[in-house]
Amino acid sequence: MATYKYQAFDKAEKKVSGIISASDTIEARNILISRELNPLKIVPGKENKSKTKISQKELSIFTKQLSALLSAGTPLETSLMLLSQQAKSKFTNVLLEINDDITEGKGLSESMKKFPQIFDDIYTSTIFAGESSASLPQTRDFIRGVSEHVSIGAAYKKEKAMGVHFILCRDDVA
Repeated sequence: MATYKYQAFDKAEKKVSGIISASDTIEARNILISRELNPLKIVPGKENKSKTKISQKELSIFTKQLSALLSAGTPLETSLMLLSQQAKSKFTNVLLEINDDITEGKGLSESMKKFPQIFDDIYTSTIFAGESSASLPQTRDFIRGVSEHVSIGAAYKKEKAMGVHFILCRDDVA
């Protein structure tokens, strides 16, 4: 699939732009229309999505919101669409790309692996474990584990940048 940059109007007649994956411009137009956008301009894009980055805080919020939606019984595709509408533009495009992959039958973890700057190996492995056990929507603990990973990862990067190394200890481990 190719990448296309687009400009469109949403329902509120607000001009939006972004990037979409499609086999051709006709498919790109149809995808935008299905997302209730009125396309103005669609041109081949060259942006490398794997370089997109978001803050650890934004990732943590996304993860908690996704967990809440899945726990409430909201389908994954609907959850991603809802969250993409709330996200900042560069993360919106990532979520829409992931949603497209899921619609095509790929797994959530597999789709997230396309964006290693956002979803690292531990994150995608945790998601994969939830998918493999068929308990991703029901498991509330998976979100805690992923969120803790995000928070610990951010803290570690901050401490490492300051030249301070620390060891994580757990009370429950003998």
